[in-house]
Amino acid sequence: IRYLVQRQPENVDLTTALGHCLLEKGDLAGARTVLESQLQRDPDSLPTRLVMGQLELREQHPEEALRWLEPIVQARPFEYNARFQYATALQHAGRGSEAVEHLKFVGEAQAALGRARNLMDKAKDDPEDVASRLEIGQPLLKYDSPEDGAHWLRNVLQLEPDNSAAHAGLADYYERQDNSERADYHRRRAGQATDPPDSPEKS
Repeated sequence: IRYLVQRQPENVDLTTALGHCLLEKGDLAGARTVLESQLQRDPDSLPTRLVMGQLELREQHPEEALRWLEPIVQARPFEYNARFQYATALQHAGRGSEAVEHLKFVGEAQAALGRARNLMDKAKDDPEDVASRLEIGQPLLKYDSPEDGAHWLRNVLQLEPDNSAAHAGLADYYERQDNSERADYHRRRAGQATDPPDSPEKS
């Protein structure tokens, strides 16, 4: 990874991966140097901030870890790994009661995503398996990758254009994307509003 970072120093993902690799190997000083250098170039990088939070936790600085992790949890509450790291920092900071809801979310996420991953091969083998696609898309949307979850739900609508659960999930997705027009369309199709739909799903 270090060689690739030297070739592509502007690549945030590679630099963050190097920092994480050094952290996992126990080279905390090296990880900090790499991550701080990246944050000077891109202070808003959420993946880099997440690894910085993990580094501060490893060095037993829970308050510093919270400073890095809290904005991630606020911006991307579906990131269950960030929620777990944040809950751990809360516990180490003596704020265990605040960690409970995050740990509950993490447990629900892991169970739901485990079921979803088990269904992916089944869905790929049966291109008309609506139920599996729905059960994959919904937890991805809620707990892991909203973009991937939305993709699976759109696939459901290609097979069943009137599937209310898929429309409801996409309504929530587009609402989070501040796309009120498309969110309203899917909410109507899901039966959550009285007006008839007036435009088809485009993407």
